[in-house]
Amino acid sequence: MTIPATGEVLIVTDGLTVHRSTDGGRSFATENPGLSGRWPSVVAGGSRLLLAAGFWGTTESWIFFTRSDDGGVSFAPPLEVAFSSAVRLVDPELLLLDDGRLLLFFTEVDAARTVHLVESLDDGASWQPVSIPVIGPAGIGIEDGKAIQVPSGVVLFAYEYELVELGASHLEVIASVDLGRSWGPPEVLWGDVDDADVEPGGFVWASPDELWFVASTDEDTAGRTYTDAIVKRKASFDGGASWGSAATLVPVPDQIVFGVTDIGDGLIGLATVRNYTVGPRTAAFYRVPAERPGEVLCSDTLFVSRFEHGLPGGWGLVIGTVAAADPGTH
Repeated sequence: MTIPATGEVLIVTDGLTVHRSTDGGRSFATENPGLSGRWPSVVAGGSRLLLAAGFWGTTESWIFFTRSDDGGVSFAPPLEVAFSSAVRLVDPELLLLDDGRLLLFFTEVDAARTVHLVESLDDGASWQPVSIPVIGPAGIGIEDGKAIQVPSGVVLFAYEYELVELGASHLEVIASVDLGRSWGPPEVLWGDVDDADVEPGGFVWASPDELWFVASTDEDTAGRTYTDAIVKRKASFDGGASWGSAATLVPVPDQIVFGVTDIGDGLIGLATVRNYTVGPRTAAFYRVPAERPGEVLCSDTLFVSRFEHGLPGGWGLVIGTVAAADPGTH
């Protein structure tokens, strides 16, 4: 995540460890803010860092929110947003809207997966239900939601529609013109090859009129094994109403892209987990020129022991979307 007030790049990994770069992503220092959680989602406004994450225990699950007023050095005590002792709650996704309100999406994992949306009008101090954007058919994975508000005010929410775990999937996107109160029908954002796996990385503006969606996919490889997945992007020039063909960003296989952001100077920053299937898993940060997809300028690799030795499956990480609103007002 880029913090506009400082120009720093932050990567938050599962377990809520903060990796901070002051040189545009060329090197990182690791910090532990004293929190614990999974599936982190972050947004920034000025030096404020807003964070949502989850916890999945043996008998209970919850989604919580916290904030930092010093750029992620320290955080306020977590505030519980949703709790369940019956089903798993996963995949929180925070979005800071232009009017200052916060949206928080999260997924309930039951026989059918359900995406819930709540909002806060007081900077995260309290939360109210808004809508249920997605109810998936039984046996279908609805996972890894990513959200953005485009300049017209429309909110887009994209997610993986997974037919087989770590197997065949496509990406769908829905749109709301009333800040999440209601949603249009799903459309396929990415589904060019029927038996490919497509893992969502997120939205990012490559230029004022060019919106990217970044994903990891094995669609180019016969046999469709995730070991061969590479990082690609699709571009939209109409605010997400339509999407072009895919272009390769990072041709290095066997990795999942978890976060994407504009880091300035014409560069897009990508946070990934490399060696996902063969191990050892490491976090990597790529700096990709927006105008020349596929030309990777730099990759710094961070070994994060939690991926291999911490929480089961604990390999998530994120760099969030920079808030479009005035950073001095939120």
